[in-house]
Amino acid sequence: MSSSTLKPPAMETIQQLLFAPYPSFALMAACQLDVFTPLKDGALIAQELAEKLNVGVSKLRPLLYALVAAKLLTVNDEHFANTEESGYYLVQGQPAYTGKRLNIAAKAWPAMLKTAESIRMGVGQAHQEFDFAMMPAENVEVLLRGFHAPALATAKMLANKFDFSARQNLLDVGGGSGDVSIALLETFPQLHATIVEQVNVAPVTQRIVAESSVVHRIRVVAANAVNDSLEGAYDCAILSAVIQLLSAEEAQRLLKNVARVLNPGGAIYIIGWVLDDSRITPREAATVNLLLINAYVDGQAYTESEHRAWLTEAGFEDFAREILPSELSLVSARKRRDG
Repeated sequence: MSSSTLKPPAMETIQQLLFAPYPSFALMAACQLDVFTPLKDGALIAQELAEKLNVGVSKLRPLLYALVAAKLLTVNDEHFANTEESGYYLVQGQPAYTGKRLNIAAKAWPAMLKTAESIRMGVGQAHQEFDFAMMPAENVEVLLRGFHAPALATAKMLANKFDFSARQNLLDVGGGSGDVSIALLETFPQLHATIVEQVNVAPVTQRIVAESSVVHRIRVVAANAVNDSLEGAYDCAILSAVIQLLSAEEAQRLLKNVARVLNPGGAIYIIGWVLDDSRITPREAATVNLLLINAYVDGQAYTESEHRAWLTEAGFEDFAREILPSELSLVSARKRRDG
């Protein structure tokens, strides 16, 4: 039988991928319109919801049914209601409101369209959109506040997994909004934190920190943690979503800088996208890596072996890695007591 008469394979994966972004676009539009908040008190028909949102119903209705298909709304007798998940996370005013994360997605999705060009040029072609050093302060603040919910989740995870009650001084490198430090300090009253951020980001960090109840236990330092010498002495350090923004050489320098100011026996916690040595899993890390290679000049997700080698060279031991429910990785290590 000739190859021309063979039955062609089903185009299942390609077809699925072609339509995969559509539910994400529905979520984006819904958050921009604030669809979920008017539904907090109960179900509404499309016309009622359109009036509350001050939009026309003919264009809104298709979005509502798309959100039902995406399992973010339910519909019963043409009355639309939030699901348990959307009602918890996407209603403005709720403590766990995470809709501001869509500000980040609004920048990420166009950046992904530049993947081929980033590969051709060897430099992330969307880095100007993500480089805080090139942003107006108001844009930096919008993005940092968008990280509030995931930062709180990170802090809660760390507080549940590790006992910080014997720790006194925390170094939070690239702490952004400061929410991780704030939440840990609220849980552990003896803990003090130093947040190191870029020169143009540090004032924004300070403004957000000033809104917290633990501002008197937090110091914000403007410095380049990769190239500048860090000061102080700390018994624990956190690097959340930092390593993946850097080149391999920059990551090595940063870890050595942190090691120099960490007390012997001090712990380091790295949260971010870390690949298995196969570079295929976690699946989300492998796919988010496309955003990283566009968004940063040299950044990308690195492997577990690369992290282990860098930490060992910097004087750390007891390396451990855990995959979190979000498919992010938590890497932990301890500075050698004789180092």
